Amino acid sequence: MYQSKNDRAQTVQFLLFHPVVHMVIYPLSFILFGIIMGSRINMFRLTEVIALFLYVLTFYLLDLITKRTKSIYSFIRTLQGIIGTLVFITLSFYLGQINSIYFMLIMCLNGLFLFGKEWYQKIHPFNHVYVTWIRAIYYGLIFNGMALYTLGHVILFSKLGLMLPLVLLHWVYLKVRPHAVSNDGLLKTFKAMPYLIVILGILIKFISVYSLPFIIALLGLSVFGQKKLLPDDSLVSQRVFISYEILVLSFIVGVSAII
Repeated sequence: MYQSKNDRAQTVQFLLFHPVVHMVIYPLSFILFGIIMGSRINMFRLTEVIALFLYVLTFYLLDLITKRTKSIYSFIRTLQGIIGTLVFITLSFYLGQINSIYFMLIMCLNGLFLFGKEWYQKIHPFNHVYVTWIRAIYYGLIFNGMALYTLGHVILFSKLGLMLPLVLLHWVYLKVRPHAVSNDGLLKTFKAMPYLIVILGILIKFISVYSLPFIIALLGLSVFGQKKLLPDDSLVSQRVFISYEILVLSFIVGVSAII
């Protein structure tokens, strides 16, 4: 059956913004920068990349589900909670075992955050702000560092600054609300800041100048093209769009850092 250009565009838009696609690209954005850097230092190992992706995907899903449940401990007692927790522990043990005792310690701290954040937030109402920032640091910095160390067996402290733009974009992802990016001046500022930091890195020759046209194009798309590209202004659509931004920015910055 013949489809018009408008119908084909709507089909592509539907596929790109499908929740299942989002469940893949967003966790992938947690580790893409680290995969690129680690593969450049050592080599790309598919088994370890798959294990890392499954780990961050499980972490993300458990974090998402437990954030919406009344009690983490009641969730753990369900079949879904038991399976998810067992998968998380198995992947944590595998990644810790192939790396080092210090890496295993990080796995324990990850689990402590995942299953202890509910208790911490109950101590003081303002603690949810800290939890949001910690979550953004996990998604933008810690998981990329884990991927870098797993593949490259080294931590490049000189490259940690490259992950700051990713942390800020993850914060925007976590704080965005329906119509928020269009109307919230603070979110607009935070959404532009990652790109300005990358441009500053280019100016001081910390990042390759060849990435500048791509960064400007992505910034323009983020600021001026979002309304045209989004199927609607819902929370899901905005978060999927930001997921693509983080993924593309991770790729640009990662490649620029190794050339």
